[in-house]
Amino acid sequence: MSGAVIRECTRDDIESVLEMARGWEAEDSTYGYVAEKADELAGRIGPYFLVAESRGCVVGYAFGSVHVSEGTAVLPAGEAYVEVDAIYVAAEHRSSGIGGMLLDGLLEAARRNGVERSLVYSATRDLEKVLRFYRRHGFKNWYVRMYR
Repeated sequence: MSGAVIRECTRDDIESVLEMARGWEAEDSTYGYVAEKADELAGRIGPYFLVAESRGCVVGYAFGSVHVSEGTAVLPAGEAYVEVDAIYVAAEHRSSGIGGMLLDGLLEAARRNGVERSLVYSATRDLEKVLRFYRRHGFKNWYVRMYR
């Protein structure tokens, strides 16, 4: 396990997050991923934007957004849920538990605000790995969309 600390993102963290987001884009590991701009990231600051800090450096981040369901096969109309919008961990810190800590922190922030349900969408190129990650954290499949 990592010695990382999970905390809310601050304005001082935005440059580090932006650098990681650009790294994510360069990895080309997610179909269509384009890094957000600094002002867009700064606009997300709040209880649903977390960073992982290790030895004084930001090494990962996660953010989500709260929505109210219009009614789906898995969420009744009117139920609030947190959408997991992004989780990213710097390559040298992966497989250390930081991604799970960020996800757990995001879900805990939602619970503190009375939001018990969550959804995640992923356009990753390594779907099996992402499915294993989210399943370990209690997520279930809802649907699959494929192409060829």
